[in-house]
Amino acid sequence: MLIGALVALASCGVGALVAAGPVVRAKVAAGAEAAHLVVEVERVRVGFFVVRLENVRVTPEGEQGASVAIPEVRVTLSAGLTPTRIVASRPVVALEGEPGDLRASWLRWRAKRPPTSGSSRTRDRALVVEDATLHWRSTAGALEVSGGYLSVADGAFVARAELARAQRDRIALEVRGAHLELEGGRTFRSARADSVRFELDRPRSAAAPTAAPVALTPPALPVAQGAKKTNDIKQLERQSAEPFSPLPLPDLAAARARLSVATLALAELLPDGGDLRTAALAVEVRGDSPVSVGPGPFAFVRQGQALHVSFKSAAAATSPPMSLELHAPIGAGGETSLTVDGGPLPLSLLGLREGALGFVDVGRATAMAKGRLVLDAPGASVTFDGEIQLANASLSQPRLSRETLRGLSLAVGGRGLLTSSSLRLDDARVVVGAARLGLRGSMEQDASHLQAHLAFDLPSVGCRELAEGVPSGLLPTVRDVRFAGTLTASGRLAFDTKNLDALELDYAIDDRCRATEVPRALSRERFKGAFSHAIVHPDGSRGEATTGPGSGNWTELGGISPFLVAAVTTTEDGSFFRHHGFNHAAIKQSVVANVKARRFVRGASTITMQLAKNLFLVREKTLSRKLEELVLADYLEQVFRKEELMELYLNVVEFGPDIYGVTQAAAHYFGRTPLELNLSECLFLASVLPSPVRSHRLAEHGELPEHWQRHLQLLMRIAERTHRITPAELEVGLQERVVFHKAGTPRPPPRTGLRPTGVGADDGDTDWRRLD
Repeated sequence: MLIGALVALASCGVGALVAAGPVVRAKVAAGAEAAHLVVEVERVRVGFFVVRLENVRVTPEGEQGASVAIPEVRVTLSAGLTPTRIVASRPVVALEGEPGDLRASWLRWRAKRPPTSGSSRTRDRALVVEDATLHWRSTAGALEVSGGYLSVADGAFVARAELARAQRDRIALEVRGAHLELEGGRTFRSARADSVRFELDRPRSAAAPTAAPVALTPPALPVAQGAKKTNDIKQLERQSAEPFSPLPLPDLAAARARLSVATLALAELLPDGGDLRTAALAVEVRGDSPVSVGPGPFAFVRQGQALHVSFKSAAAATSPPMSLELHAPIGAGGETSLTVDGGPLPLSLLGLREGALGFVDVGRATAMAKGRLVLDAPGASVTFDGEIQLANASLSQPRLSRETLRGLSLAVGGRGLLTSSSLRLDDARVVVGAARLGLRGSMEQDASHLQAHLAFDLPSVGCRELAEGVPSGLLPTVRDVRFAGTLTASGRLAFDTKNLDALELDYAIDDRCRATEVPRALSRERFKGAFSHAIVHPDGSRGEATTGPGSGNWTELGGISPFLVAAVTTTEDGSFFRHHGFNHAAIKQSVVANVKARRFVRGASTITMQLAKNLFLVREKTLSRKLEELVLADYLEQVFRKEELMELYLNVVEFGPDIYGVTQAAAHYFGRTPLELNLSECLFLASVLPSPVRSHRLAEHGELPEHWQRHLQLLMRIAERTHRITPAELEVGLQERVVFHKAGTPRPPPRTGLRPTGVGADDGDTDWRRLD
């Protein structure tokens, strides 16, 4: 509209411009009317070959939300009294309204103007705007421009601005020292800027919604290893797989098409050799994980039939900057490539802010990257090859560890091929400290299923070197343990979602790691007498419970009903007396269940792993705790016999709120000693272990609900089929009812105790016999 106003003023006539003020005003009004503008001029000053219009105000005819106030317009005349140069000084453009409304108003105004209005008459006149200011405000955003300069002459368009700020929603843009050149009024030639800063405020994560109350239902039935399954057990054990939905792989053909359209559109505006550059591009993303990039030099250049984009980060004193190079052909022909190279550079120079993504001490950590990604001409595939290395990083991430991880050194790299329906990994690798994990595999999918294969190998690595390469804070409980020996592993995973029950999971782990030195808190000697272990109270606060030989909360294995051992090995760990801390069959079943559900629905925790968690670790869902659980389970299997592990487990495991160990559980739920518990009562205690605090509410009913009683009866049948109880014991158990003891009432009459005759049999077929 500002240019339109100047064109209207230039169209006021020729010789009349040297006439008196009223004539000038009349001519200005006539030109404005032809351009459908309302032009108000406070004062007209006529000089020698120059006319000055003071305090000019321009608005579009019949439209709202836009106005231009110009303190002075100077019109320079030729010898023939033809306007040759029009200069507007210090104009202020004011816009009000939403972007859509302003655009509609502008289009309506444009439609009113004659197609050739002023074009031929002003072609040879220079139009100049000096020190312009623009203000725009709306609910959608704002735009501020100061120190603006425009020049339209001889078909060339030049624009400059000292400062421009734009904001819309959560996006902000600031440009300083901008310079833009066009040819022919629309063909982009070049653009420069001293600095460009782009800011984005991402919405912060919303608080997790409060979980709705959940009805108490029995846990899933365990898989009866080696037993023939009847139809009712099969029905209850079956995992409900969700309908298959393909993984969200990128649509490369669509991306190729969009890229072609964009490059063709840019080619129309940018002639060969045209470019856009800034000496200092900076991008800042704020939110839960703030990240900033730059400032660094940025260039966008057309070179023949290709577009080239480059960016370089700041450089360190001894390292080259990190550079990004994008090469895209104009149109659909040729490959598009992205190359990254540089480092090692401090993360702070790469734009990572303190605390972003959990990184701390970002000035000490360094990163380097080298790689290339190529999209082929048809948009059918992307090939990639590269590596990213991170050194001396510190990470504070509650999901990984309760402590800050320090000294993290990590390298991830590989090459492969990606299509819209498949992924292939060739020679991928993950290196952490002295451990180098190699990965190879492929994945293919269509609308109905996914087929995948993955192989891995961990070459022999010294256990001591492996432990020393672990970042400080990842394994805080075992940081003072000294190891010897070696570890080697390899394996493969293959599955097709059409038949997940045929999933193949084969691996070999040669674990020769041995703990040669452990602190007192982990030593076997600590558990020969009374000891304390960490617990969690119902209100979430942490505390300690005391148990162990000689304490009032301890019961030796011989004083515990053998039905309880049968119960926990039925529900929690069917291979406890055979494995060395890890149930490999359960691991495979867990993988199958989780792949079926497309989320984590089942773990493979063994009794030994649960014991490690209860003895040494705090209750938290972190990678650190799970890794420590694995290390400590291996250690416990080295220093304790199976019977000792079972005895420890039953005396420390949680059976309800502030109810730890079988001694407290037997008294609380049934008013009995551990040796008096019958089969139904033992299976009930085992059934609450997955969720002891929530399941504890069952005792409020006085008698176990019928649906839970039926669940226990199914568990009894599984225990009988796996030879943990005899057929006679099953028959008796099916007649039992679980009745809870009410606090403050007399205890029930004592029962005849039970004693095991084959505890810890290696074949897992313990023979329990009732003694009168």
